[in-house]
Parts: sequence; C-alpha cells; structure tokens
Amino acid sequence: MIHFTFAFRSGAARYVYSLVDAVGTSGEQVTFVCPSEFEFLSEMRHTNVQLIPDLPRFAGRSKLKLLASMFYGTFIAIMLLLRLRNKHNLLHANFVGLSVFTIPLLAAARMARYRVVFTVHDVLPHKWYLPARLQWFEKWLLRLLYRCPEALVVLHPNAGEILQREFGILTERIHVIPHGTFSVETSPLPMSVTPEITALLFGGIRANKGIHLAISAVQQLRSEGTALRLRICGTPLSIERLYWEQCKAQIAANPDGIEVRDEYIPSVELGMEMSKCHFLLLPYTEFNSQSGVASLALSNGRAIVATRAGGLRELMSPETGIAIEQASVEGVIRALRAAVDLKEDGLALLGKTAFASFTNRYSWPAIAAMHLEMYAKLDHPAEQFVTTS
Repeated sequence: MIHFTFAFRSGAARYVYSLVDAVGTSGEQVTFVCPSEFEFLSEMRHTNVQLIPDLPRFAGRSKLKLLASMFYGTFIAIMLLLRLRNKHNLLHANFVGLSVFTIPLLAAARMARYRVVFTVHDVLPHKWYLPARLQWFEKWLLRLLYRCPEALVVLHPNAGEILQREFGILTERIHVIPHGTFSVETSPLPMSVTPEITALLFGGIRANKGIHLAISAVQQLRSEGTALRLRICGTPLSIERLYWEQCKAQIAANPDGIEVRDEYIPSVELGMEMSKCHFLLLPYTEFNSQSGVASLALSNGRAIVATRAGGLRELMSPETGIAIEQASVEGVIRALRAAVDLKEDGLALLGKTAFASFTNRYSWPAIAAMHLEMYAKLDHPAEQFVTTS
C-alpha cells in the first residue's frame, strides 16, 4: 500500500508519521510518499516502510506562486503514483492540499485502478477561501472531492453525519477512526512550578479557535485579581493574518499576564512548551474537525478547558477537563475560574487522569488496527462496508 501526503511539518505531519509507523509496526509493508522536507523523516527508519521523499513542498511568497507550486506538486505526485502502480493497488491520502488540485490527483489514482482511501480532517473548511456569494462553488468542489475515493475516513461521528447531510455521501463509504495519541514522553510531562496558574493556547492561529475570547477572558480575570496567566504559541496561515493582527492589538491594549510566542513551534520544543502550562485552553467556536491540539494535551498529561465543538465533544468529560459551556467571553471566564479553583495539584491530578484515559483508548496500535480492517474490506468489495467506531 501507499501512504501519501503533502504535509511536511506540525500536527499534520505528526499525524501521518504516527499512522504510517503504526501500520508498519503491525507488519504491513508500506510505501510512504511525502515531501523532501518532511519533519519526521529521520524518525521513519522502519524496516516495513519504504520512504519516497520526492514531493516538492508547497511554497510561494504570493498567492499566484503558491498556486503554481501546488499545480507543480500535484503533477509530480500523479507521475509518481503512475510509476508505482505496478507494485501497489491501494492509496491512502492525507493532507493533500486544495480541493481543486486534490480532485484530479485522486481521480487519476482511481483511473490507474488504485483503491483510494482519503482521510477527511476538515469536512468543512475552517475558513472559506472564496467570498460568500461564491461559497457554492467551494462546496461543489468538496462534493466532487468526496466522491473520488472508495472510502472516506473521518475522525469523529459528527464529521460523518456532515458528509451524509451536506454532501450526500453513503454511510457505507464512511469510516469513523479516531485521532491517535500525540505523546512527547511515555508518562505525563511534569509541570513547572509557577506562582500563577498558566493556560496555553497552542498551534495554528485561526479565528474559529476563539483566541479573542480567551484574551478578553484572561484580561477581565486579571483585572479582578485572579492569578492566571495565558501563553499563546503559534503562527497564522496567510488567510488568518488579519485576525491575528486584531488579536495582537487586543493584547497590546492590556498585556498584563499574557505572553506570545509568535512563531512555529518545532516538535523538539513541544515538551518544553507543554511543561510551562497547567492546562490547554480551546475555546473553539465554529469547528467541525478533530483537534490535534487536544490530542497533544491529553497525550502528555494536560487537562483541556474546551468547548464541545466538533470532535472536542468526543474528548470532553470530567476525566479529561473542564467544559466551556458557551463560546463567549462569559463562558470562557466561568470555565477558567473553575480551573483556577482546582489549583496546581488538582490540575496535575486531572492531567494524569486525562493521560491514562486518552492513551488507553487512542493508542496508535489500536488506530492502525482499525485502518487495517478497513483496507481488508476494500480488498474484498463483495463485503458490506461498516462504520468503525
């Protein structure tokens, strides 16, 4: 089988690396096609995984150059897949770019008689690229995209329901396979001793992550004398830069207790950043995906203070954190007060409970087994597909 991605760093690359490694560890032979700058290449020295890091990285200082690089990358990918067709009959694609380029890529793979699996991480985009009057076109492209593969993987049940309701995808083509762990260590990370409870907002900066709500909530709590700090670590995509500038202006108006690391955080520094916080804050608003940040938190012994948006609903429980019942400043304030009331010892205990619960349920060997069961059904098309949960 071939596993294929254009992701080269961050949580997307870590997800694909973890899945490919787990499938290889199960004994399956995997050919992994990825960009030459894939962040985890040095860790992928698995006897069952053949590496083909021949894809170019999507890059460009202007939108036109970025689109040109995507077009070129898609062309190279199609040529690679055609070259490998005599050795493989199954292609599993993860994080492969914009729909307008992914459609011809997956269609070409089907025409070359690959059995195609596609993992849908974002059933609906976090932010539409086109103006509201043209969103019908983006949705039409997504409808075409979701009809290209034989099997679609989603990370939580609600995403599968959206595929059926919004795009008319048949239930038997949808497989619910959860996100696996993102462990930095094999045990919960220790917490740095600090005079104030510290919340961490981590990862790519996006408007639907509710960062503006968190900033306002922390500013108000600190004005009331609550000993709470907020760290924000990450960087925005170009489409979210205006939102991030607005957030930074919001911070500049009252920066007390708020620290910002405005850059990409490499994987080697994840443990250090996680150790500086007592919990991760996820005040997500409109969100239909699963959160790699939540998986990172729970996999490393950090509770989450989060809404129940999208896949967070599956992860949120009294064992894993504190729910933000309403995606508003007031809702975030109430949840943060509850977190501060637990104090450091209570948050550490909750983090350890979250670690045990999450790692037992979402280990990568278990996730790989679900994928292998799905692949087996593709090899025997007479059998009825079933939704895996």
